[in-house]
Order: sequence, then C-alpha cells, then structure tokens
Amino acid sequence: MPQSSLNAHASALSTPALSAHSLEVLRPLLRSIAMWHRGRTRMVPLDPELDFDDIEAEETPDPAVPARDELQRVLNEPYTSAPAASAMNPDEIKAAIAADRDPFAEAIDRTSDTDSFLERPQVPTMIMAARFAALLNSAELQCEVTAPRSFTVLTIANDDAREAVWKDIDNVLRRLADLCDEADDTWRGFATPCLHAAPSSKHRLSDHAAFDASIASALRKGYKLIVLAPDTTSASDVTRALCQRTLQLPQLTGQMLIEILRATHSATGELSEDAIADLLPQDNDIAALPQAVIEAAFLEETSLKVAKSLAAAAARLQAVPPAMTTLNDIVFNPDTSAPVDRLVADMAAWKAGQLPWNEVSSSVLFHGPPGNGKTLLASALAGSLNIPLIATSYSDCQKHGHQGDMLKALSGKVDEAIITAPCVFFLDELDGFTHRDRPNRRSDYIVGVVNGLLEHLTRLNETPGVIVLGATNFPDMIDPAVTRPGRFDLKIEISTPHRHPIQKILELALGEDAQGMDLARITDQLLGSSGAQVAALVREARGLARAEQSTLSQQHLEAAASRVCPVLEKDLIWRIAIHEAGHLVVANALGLPPAERAAITNTGGFVDIPSPMLESAQSAKHRIAALLGGRAAEHVIFGEALNGSGLGTNSDLELATKLAGQMICEWGFGDQLVFTPARIKDRTNHLDKILKHAEHSAIQILTARKELISNIAVALCEERELSAQQIRRLLPPTLRLDAAHSRSQL
Repeated sequence: MPQSSLNAHASALSTPALSAHSLEVLRPLLRSIAMWHRGRTRMVPLDPELDFDDIEAEETPDPAVPARDELQRVLNEPYTSAPAASAMNPDEIKAAIAADRDPFAEAIDRTSDTDSFLERPQVPTMIMAARFAALLNSAELQCEVTAPRSFTVLTIANDDAREAVWKDIDNVLRRLADLCDEADDTWRGFATPCLHAAPSSKHRLSDHAAFDASIASALRKGYKLIVLAPDTTSASDVTRALCQRTLQLPQLTGQMLIEILRATHSATGELSEDAIADLLPQDNDIAALPQAVIEAAFLEETSLKVAKSLAAAAARLQAVPPAMTTLNDIVFNPDTSAPVDRLVADMAAWKAGQLPWNEVSSSVLFHGPPGNGKTLLASALAGSLNIPLIATSYSDCQKHGHQGDMLKALSGKVDEAIITAPCVFFLDELDGFTHRDRPNRRSDYIVGVVNGLLEHLTRLNETPGVIVLGATNFPDMIDPAVTRPGRFDLKIEISTPHRHPIQKILELALGEDAQGMDLARITDQLLGSSGAQVAALVREARGLARAEQSTLSQQHLEAAASRVCPVLEKDLIWRIAIHEAGHLVVANALGLPPAERAAITNTGGFVDIPSPMLESAQSAKHRIAALLGGRAAEHVIFGEALNGSGLGTNSDLELATKLAGQMICEWGFGDQLVFTPARIKDRTNHLDKILKHAEHSAIQILTARKELISNIAVALCEERELSAQQIRRLLPPTLRLDAAHSRSQL
C-alpha cells in the first residue's frame, strides 16, 4: 500500500524486483514509446543534430503508424517473428552469444533490421517509463494515483534529476493515455508542477510562491496532481493538507534495462536474458551511471553489446585509482581500527544483500586533536569500499556567503551524495555548527545553519548506501542535536598514535628504506606526536638525504627526529617516569578504575585513568589526589616538585582545580547548594584547602611505597609506553586492601 506520509523518504532507494503489475504496465508502455519513436523517424532522414521533440507532426497520418483505435490491438498481438534461436542448437546459440549476437532477439527470417533495432531510441523517456512503472507496484496504488483529484508528491532531491523527470513525465503519461480507450480517463487529466532550481522560461517555477500558486490553480480546475519537489519539509499549507501520498521513484535497475532492451533491440519480444543479466553491472552501479552514458550504450547494435558497454562504463567509473588511499595504507590505534573494520564488513554484507541497511551503523563522528588522520581515514574508508568520497566542510560551505548561499552549497553536496549512493559523505569542521542556545551576534545565523544541517543529516541517514562521516577537533562545541544517535550513531576518538602504530607509520612511510634501520629508538622519541608529525619526519629525512646527494640512512632519520621531537635528557625522562608512576600508585591505592595506558612522550608524559559517569564527594576527592599523585611522587623521591604539574592546558593542577571547583560550586559537595560555576575565582581559599589536603594524602600513600614507584618508573623508562595489562601486572590487586587507612583519611 502507498505511504500516506509527508516523509520525503517514505520509499526506500533500493529497488526490489519489478512486480507483476509493474511489468503489466511497463511492457506495452515501452512498446508504445518505441512505435511512436519509429513513426517519428520515418518522417525525416536521420540527422544526429535533430531533436525529435522539434519535429512537427504531419497533418496527414503516416499509414505505417497504427491509428489510435488500432494501437491497443497491435500492442496486444504477439510478435510476428520467431526468434532465430528457435532454429539453433545449444552450441550455435552459445556461439552467437559469444559473438555478441542475441539469437533470441533476432528474427528467424531477419527481413527487416528496423524491426529489431531502433535508431537513436528515446532512452530518457523509456528510463522514466521504467522507473514510473516500477513505482506502480500494485493495482491498488495505481488506482490511488489515478483517482479523480488525486494528489501525489514525488520527492527528488537533486535539481538536475528533478528537471530530467519533469521533462519526460508528461511524455510517459501521454503514452499511457494512448493505451486507453477514448472513454477511459485513467491516465488523462494530470498536472505535473515542478519546483525548479533556476527558471529559464515562464513555464518553470523556481519561486515557492509561484509553485504553490500553480498547485492551487490545478486543484481548482480539478486536475490530478503529480507534484515534483525536492522534499516536503517546507511544504505549503495546501500541500500538507491535500497531499495523499509521498513517493520516491525507484532507481534504475538491471531488470528495467532488460525490459527497455526488449523494446529497443528485439524483433521477437525475447532476449537472451540470462546472458544480458550476467553482463550488466550491479543495480547500485547502474544507478550511479550518468544518463548520457546509458544513452550512448543504447546506440550499440545488439542487446549484448549494450550490456557490455554499460558494464565497461560502470567498471571505469567505480575503479579505484592506483593512487587512492585505502585502509591498508594507514595505521590507527586498535580502538579506532576495530569499529572501522566492522563498518567495512557491514557495508560489504549490505552490498551483497545479506544485511538490511537499517542494521548498519552508517554514521560516525571522528573527534580528536588535529593531525591524527580524521580526513585521511574518511578517504581511506571510501577507497577500501571502492565507492566515491563526497567531501565538504563548514568553511567550504560558509565561504559562499550569507546563510542562504551557505545552505545551498551544503544542500548541493548532500544531493550529490544521495544521487551517487553508495558513497561516503564527509563533513569536516563540524564544530562550526555550534550550540544554538548561546546568544551572540551570530545567533540567528547559527540557528539557521544548524537547522539546515539537521534536515540534511536526516536525509542522508535515510538514504541506503550513504555512509555519513563528521570530523571535529572540538566535539564539545557542536550543537547536541547534531551529534545525537540517529544522526551520528558512533563516536570514535582519533587520538595520537600509540607506540606500535607510530612504528608502523614509519615503516609505511619509509617503504623499502625501512629495512636495516633501527626504528625502535626513533619510535620512543616520537611518542606523543601526531600521525602528521611522524609523516613529516620522514619527508624531512628524505630532504636531508637529497641535500647531501646520498641515500636515506639512519643518520638522516635521527637528525630529522631531533628537529621534529628533540631527544629528552635521561634525568628528565626519569623524573617524568617517577611523576607518572605516582599517578598510578595513588589511583590504585584509592580504588579508582584501572589505568588504561601510561606513556612518556616527547612533551612529558600521561596516564589515562577513566572517569566515572557519576561522582560522589569521596570519589571526587580520590580523583583529585590521583591528579596530584605525580607532584606528590616528585616530593617523595626528589624532595621537591618542578613546575610540570601546572604546564599547559589540561595540566594536573588545572584539572584538579576544576574538579574541586565543580565539587563545591556545581555538585553541592561544599558548604552551599547553589549552582554557581562562574564563582570559582571567589572561592580560591576553599579550593586551596581541598587541593593541599589531597596532596598531603597522596604523599602519605606514596611515602610507604617508594620501591613500587621506582619499579613502575623503571618499566616506563624501558618500554616508554605501558598497556592496561602491563600496568595491572605492576600493581597487584592486594595493594588496594593496604590503602583502607589512607581512604578513611580522605
């Protein structure tokens, strides 16, 4: 049954097999178009520059063209010629097919070539006829579409595609009407208003007011309406009130092409269907072919040559260029690679028809610091899936000018992705679509562009075959409505590469030059660097080698590494190791979640301890003590702490101060319940007491565990990076039982 909703994507883009009712409509419709075309070609000599629409019909009917009252009889008669295959044995049939002849389409007597091959067939009209007939998949739906004063909206997002449908739909309706008796008005009395992108004549309506006026005028005159519009999200009151169904044309498929070939390349009504089906591209690849390519293919002399031409065009269009990046060419941390690999597997299962699209997590937000390959990952994913990448960014769209122009630029890219599906749609700088509830001088602009983006994300997520990727360096800046599930189902952090990925990046960038080089020491030196910095190091090393007119060597690699990431002194490395070990020991003693990773990097070090979803006053104090554990370890081992705890953004002291401020100003864990996040600066004395008490407790915990601190620090200096499993081995679980007294003090 038809959809009775204004949802622009009420019908799926993937097309099922043609129903029996669709074939019942389509076959006589295509023959009618073919006969009309044949009659037109007999009026004038064939001229490649001549458009058949420009030919004026002769006043005297051509006796070779059946009169209207005879048309139904002619179309219902069986083809008069028997297929050539009927007089062949199986080996002869195979030989004919191998020679690109279609023995089922050829007449046995072959008296007239024009009976089996249309010169310059009207492929656009026939494609429109096939898609329209496929839409009418039941007699009930046809009755609803053709009922008196019916109102149907066909949503076609792309302006060019909508224009092409508008150009041919009246021809299709006219041929359908020709198939009916004079008294049968099933396919008569239609109006087809279309919202055009840019008018080139008075008949084309790009203005919404004029478009709505044309609909209202057709309604008052009692026409049946098939309205062509990009979507129904901005439908007028008239359209919302009277639209009875919203439909979407099925994409062109191999089965539709076979039916068109039956009308254009067969004198018998038969085809070598199995051979043609084996040659034709997959349905998704057919839908991606430009119409001009399909029209050119239909100029081939036989059905098999047409199928081969289409297959070759699809292969050229879909082929991955040799230089195109794939997932095999890049390296990411395991927590990034695993979900991406699942997406690739799901996409392959969907293309094979083994998985419905609504079970594919096809929208992903990449976030993390710059230089770690978010854009590269989008390109590699498209390359591995062998599908196009449609990419844009906030700044690319915004440079077009005011809000309307920006949204138009974004809409154009979205339309391109929907038409190109299957594809990867990549939107960079997603943080430009910031919170709508934060008043500033650009509030109206931001509200408009975010609302526009939300509509487009809905369209993209409802389109089978479109993988939607977003990227940002600042996920907290994005309006929450943009990143909610349903618009971006998965959130993947693209963090700085771990030790093993850094070495793999070096090996890939160096290629054969990696043989014989000691990359372990360089890898240690590069910990904390972005993927882009690692790649830049290799380029720098090659530049040094070229400057000396020599081959790349270990010396060049080490010199380049020293420029990008200067080597840390051994004493500084040991202090950093002690500092990070202090965080681990205090966190473990206070029963915080196990650390996932610890490392010494080219800019210092870090420990990754997960934060709980909810906090108690006690857990918050424990976390503050763990944050100050590095500073405390320096006091315990070296007698004093250096300024490392307060250097840079997200330093230990900054995070501890923020956490203490949240405790007393936002979470009600202090001497007041008032929520005052902006008043932290007025409560520095209270915050200072919390921090000093936490540091004192951390020092007490660490003073009794100097040997453990040293053991962890030695392991960090040797490995430069410790995994969660290695950390658990260094911190036995029984340690937490020994810390009961310390926890009670906190």
